[in-house]
Amino acid sequence: MISIDEVLNYCKTTVREMEVLGVVPDPYTLEMAQHLKDGAESLNQGYQTFSTAPAGAEGFAQAAKKAERNTEKTYRRALAELFDVEQHVAEMETMDGHSGPEALRKVMDVFKKREVYRHMSNAADKLAGAGSCLHDIVVKTI
Repeated sequence: MISIDEVLNYCKTTVREMEVLGVVPDPYTLEMAQHLKDGAESLNQGYQTFSTAPAGAEGFAQAAKKAERNTEKTYRRALAELFDVEQHVAEMETMDGHSGPEALRKVMDVFKKREVYRHMSNAADKLAGAGSCLHDIVVKTI
């Protein structure tokens, strides 16, 4: 299935970008990664179940789609915090010395994290597509 391959590619790309950009996992990336893992495991179980009990695969297809929804909820919370200007301004006001270079670092960190978060959101979209594909197969089979 192309969708499953695309999920894996997004995950690999995300890890590579985190390494290149020097982005350290935070609670949001870890939570999104867990949702993606749960969804991928659901797909795996769904396809295994399909081979012996096609109707039983439907719950796993739904679980994969739920993992996408959970990832998106985490993604939106992460963005809300990432782009909380007031929080960043408050942090900058407590800094000593040269705040210009530190402000630039902060802005660059925001862009880097946003890039990583977006990749994880895209992986979740592909995960939902793979879950929908499994659902369609189940519906057509039973």
